[in-house]
Amino acid sequence: YGAFYAEGAVHIALEYMEASVLELMRAEPNLRLAEPIVAAITAAVLDGLVYLHRERHLIHRDVKPSNLLVDARGYIKIADFGVSGELSNTLSKKASWVGTMHYMSPERITASHYSYNSDVWSLGITVLELSTGRFPYTGADDASAPPRRLAFWDLLHYIVENDPPVPPAGCSAALRDFANACLRKSPDERVSSSDLLGHAFCAAAMQPAEVSLWIRGSL
Repeated sequence: YGAFYAEGAVHIALEYMEASVLELMRAEPNLRLAEPIVAAITAAVLDGLVYLHRERHLIHRDVKPSNLLVDARGYIKIADFGVSGELSNTLSKKASWVGTMHYMSPERITASHYSYNSDVWSLGITVLELSTGRFPYTGADDASAPPRRLAFWDLLHYIVENDPPVPPAGCSAALRDFANACLRKSPDERVSSSDLLGHAFCAAAMQPAEVSLWIRGSL
């Protein structure tokens, strides 16, 4: 909203948002969010990504639950553009290595060329985490085992060498299909943010008024 200099520092006035999606997860039993809520968050993030990718030619490069913010009115917005990268056009590719490695696509974590749909992989990982209550790469073969934080080389092996993570059997067919569309290891096979907006999973999103009620209750 503005910037000003005071007491030896530059201050930037930003829009106030009450919490991150990560904080809302921590308020829920088993850290899991209901699918209609996950779908509402997903649809809102996709709206933002389509604008970034198609209108601004930007890759966010750090889509994750802590960078998705909410307010009591039910708005869901993408935050933290500190590592975003600009492309000259929609067909360009970048090769820099920035962002949170746990949500990086295979092509990004191996420092290969990547483009807009690297954000789609990060969104797919985020959707799995929100709907299951745990980060998909846990380092444990047993899903009931306590998750552990993987070191870089272990994480690199899981992302690059293993099959992409899949939602558990209890998730809906729409969510499983959405995650599969996001988490294709070959970026050429990954669905674009624009195409994902029309996916059946997004159509199941909770209405804005219901989202607002849920957020206020969680806060």
